[in-house]
Amino acid sequence: MNQTFKPGTKVYCLGIGGIGLSGASQWMKELGCEVSGSDRAVSIVTEMLEKMGISVKIEETTVNVPEETQIVVYSDALPFEHPARVFAREKGIREMNYAKCLGLLTESYRCIAVAGSHGKSTTTALIAHILTEAGLDPTVVVGTKVPTLGNVNFRFGKSDIVVVEADEFRSHFLELSPTVAIINNIDHDHVDVFPTIELYVDAFRKFIGKIKTGGELILWASDKYSTGLMELRNDLKISTFDLVNAEIASVATLATSQRRDYAVTFQRYEDGRQYFVVACDGVSLGEFNVAFPGDHMLLDAVTAISAVAPFVDDVEKIRNAMATFRGTWRRFELVGKYKSATVISDYAHHPTELRALLSGARQAYPNKKITIVFQPHQSTRTQAFGDDFVEALSLADEVLLVEVFSVAGRDNPKDFATDRHWVEILKQKGKEAYFAEDLYMAEKMLRETETTDEILLFVGAGSIDGLARSIVQ
Repeated sequence: MNQTFKPGTKVYCLGIGGIGLSGASQWMKELGCEVSGSDRAVSIVTEMLEKMGISVKIEETTVNVPEETQIVVYSDALPFEHPARVFAREKGIREMNYAKCLGLLTESYRCIAVAGSHGKSTTTALIAHILTEAGLDPTVVVGTKVPTLGNVNFRFGKSDIVVVEADEFRSHFLELSPTVAIINNIDHDHVDVFPTIELYVDAFRKFIGKIKTGGELILWASDKYSTGLMELRNDLKISTFDLVNAEIASVATLATSQRRDYAVTFQRYEDGRQYFVVACDGVSLGEFNVAFPGDHMLLDAVTAISAVAPFVDDVEKIRNAMATFRGTWRRFELVGKYKSATVISDYAHHPTELRALLSGARQAYPNKKITIVFQPHQSTRTQAFGDDFVEALSLADEVLLVEVFSVAGRDNPKDFATDRHWVEILKQKGKEAYFAEDLYMAEKMLRETETTDEILLFVGAGSIDGLARSIVQ
């Protein structure tokens, strides 16, 4: 029994609409806590919580923390001086951020923590789906809504296994003590918190130090920053995964008693499904398939297979679960049709993710025009990776850029960086490129343009998903 979140404990969540904190709030409610909260705006997530019986107040800075509250859990988007946090301190109410809350919730479990710069949500959801289908009844906290979890971002299980998306932002994942830790990849991000790649990698180095003694570390064999961390601890089991182009039979076996090596090889893309073969230590596990394109999906799939292997000894159960995985919210999500165009929403907000998305889209729709409507997320990221964003966007046939989505609590208005000037650079590369000052103008431009039988990608971690939903209506 968790002693912090005992039945009857009154918990108030500030920023409850955040995808992480919303999951934790559902978990606390399942434990018998009296949970309520607030957020600055109505969203799909706050509406979801209301349907689950969690009361959500919509407010900007008003203090509505009930006097009887025992614990305030806050999103890091709310600064130290936020009136509700000040109120909690003055009243002697215990305060903790979401990361600390998640650490306390998971401390007594066998925790599978999925970290890395890209692919965390999909990998977490896929692991959760396989374990659930195999009858292992895990608890799950993931940073997106998942159709196979009932289109929510949390699942309450009865076993001692928990699967969580482990966020490196502000080193949040250091509150976890995982039994199995996955690092999908390390690619410099969150430059407002980690100005250099060295500081960013150091956070992952510390994360490895949090793995329980005798636990397991899973790494991408071709990621130079990840493999450099492989020797940090000699008490861990190590698994590596990689995408190989050779025949599975020719993959070298590098395994020792403390190490397993997984390889995935693309076979074909057929009828909207990607088929691939996986081998462990050079021994084929057979063919698998998943309903999503792209090499990044193959890597997520083989990572999930390596993570569940110690828990699920029947490969057929893994194979069958892989085939029934339906993806996640805003990860190559088919939203519908706009006139004759296919509308897809995706969360990609880093140049590496954009390249993977556009390559996957080209694989799935090789003969279609691909138009991307992209809203950069956060001013500092836009400024730091501007050239890389332009290179990635040039993989599309046509680009409509929307002004940068500014993140509350993270962007300094004085240092705001726009993406407007990317238009001319893209035109110099021979691309059709346009700029919209906001989503309203972007929608107006789209509706005034003749739409062909093309692919329309609505991309970014900000508010652009709303445009994808509205335009198909």
